Amino acid sequence: MRYSLTTPGGEVFSNADIQRLLRSGQSQTRLKNGHLAVIDTAGLEDFEQVIRDCDPAQTQPGLYRINRAHAGYVEQTARELGSAVADRREALKKFITGRDASPDAKTKLGPLAERLREYQLVGFEWLTRLAANNLGGILADEMGLGKTVQTLAFLRAHQGDGPALVVCPTSLVTNWENEARKFTPELKTLVLEGADRAARFKSIADVDMVITSYALLRRDIDTLREINFSTAVLDEAQHIKNPETQNAQAAFALRAKHRFVLTGTPMENSVRDLWSIMNFALPGYLGNRNDFRERYELPIARGSAPDVQRRLSRRLQPFLLRRRKRDVAKDLPEKIEQVVPCSLTSHQRAAYDALLREIQQGLGSSGKNVNAGAQRMKMLTGLLRLRQVCCDLRLVGIDKEETSAKLDLLDELLEEAIDGEHRVLVFSQFVSMLHLIRERLEKLEIPFCYLDGSTKQRQEIVDRFQSDSAIPVFLISLKAGGVGLNLSAADTVIHFDPWWNPAVEAQATDRAHRIGQTRVVTAYKLITRDTVEEKILRLQEKKRAAIDAAIDSEEPLMTGLTTEELEELLA
Repeated sequence: MRYSLTTPGGEVFSNADIQRLLRSGQSQTRLKNGHLAVIDTAGLEDFEQVIRDCDPAQTQPGLYRINRAHAGYVEQTARELGSAVADRREALKKFITGRDASPDAKTKLGPLAERLREYQLVGFEWLTRLAANNLGGILADEMGLGKTVQTLAFLRAHQGDGPALVVCPTSLVTNWENEARKFTPELKTLVLEGADRAARFKSIADVDMVITSYALLRRDIDTLREINFSTAVLDEAQHIKNPETQNAQAAFALRAKHRFVLTGTPMENSVRDLWSIMNFALPGYLGNRNDFRERYELPIARGSAPDVQRRLSRRLQPFLLRRRKRDVAKDLPEKIEQVVPCSLTSHQRAAYDALLREIQQGLGSSGKNVNAGAQRMKMLTGLLRLRQVCCDLRLVGIDKEETSAKLDLLDELLEEAIDGEHRVLVFSQFVSMLHLIRERLEKLEIPFCYLDGSTKQRQEIVDRFQSDSAIPVFLISLKAGGVGLNLSAADTVIHFDPWWNPAVEAQATDRAHRIGQTRVVTAYKLITRDTVEEKILRLQEKKRAAIDAAIDSEEPLMTGLTTEELEELLA
């Protein structure tokens, strides 16, 4: 690029001419036609900072070579200063001007193109345009606008380019798998999870998309860093906001042709978050860590550098796409519900299978003439005990050193939520389970509030949680706290065990999702695989119309179930 100014009369001032004038203390000069030319010194200083940001290589006086990634930044700055960057190559011009993706790219979406909202198509085109220029970026749409489906659309259009890698929080692994199955069934997907996942590494080359979690990325990075992925996507990328963490270091080590970040909160604490995220999406674009800290982070933190803030905004603009629900999709819900599955531990599985056989044998030996009420009570008692085994063996009097699968999963969810500065409500129908969770939090030194049916001065406890942001967790008995409380300080809800009636669960979730809430509320339901809990979910869907009626306890719903349905749960 040439750094020079041209007057309306056609007189050219080179960089050397301008520097000479400024060094002599002059900000104006007389032109050959007699007019007076006034140099915008503030604009020149701004542009000099931009040039420094781009780390150009000077090839000859007044001529600089910069990386194409900086083209949009330079163009935007020049436009704001009333100038322009000339002699742009056609491909670069398309990128800078934001021209849509080619029709061929849309064609590759197939039927999915018709399912995308207009703004989601724009997001797909934006991702495609960046990739066509070998650039990465941050899709920072507000939660609930479908960052996942926009990304899946991009991966669908690039199917066949090699395996793509998606890294997300543990709680979202299943969601990615389900969304891929729903929107892009053509993509061959491999989920890396469980202790035996190493055996699946050899299958990576044969699939279109690999899904893993941040926790497992840290453990598997020595293997994954040796693979050349077509695309690497970090979902909820605030998990790498600290560049010194193992999460960030592992992400930086990945190899991928295209690198994208998905996050509704690209900056949570400081602009350092942005540096770390961009260092993954576009390595080197924001310079080295120390230089960025001195030139951006510290001046902005002092609160007296609006010009620096504007320059950073211009610098990020070509690579950060941010839309809000109120602007593009006012009709989208602000409550997101997510089922998070896990597998029973070996001891839990053995106890569960033994208990199920015992229940089935007891029901089978009762004979056809048995009292129907007594038979029904046996079924309900058996279901209760099976559900307790799914939570923790100690609830049925079995004390094992091995923790429960759900407690381990809860640890991960709470760690991720607290790291992301979210506040969490944890509901369980079993008070004894809440006691075990309370012991766990005390051991981990995580501050919490607690409420069950025996709690006195409930409102004081609620007010304490609402007013003290240093308390990230509130443990609540579903029956005691599922209704009547305003807990809008929380934006995350975890249902530790599934309730028979989803309407009751929804009421509990609405303790956070209510008037006064300013953030999207995410509700997680922890479910153990291949157990009665999965069957309960299916039954809820089957009987949704009945369950949506005014049912406020377990018993009325169970009364509405037929004997055949109860037997199905215990099959």
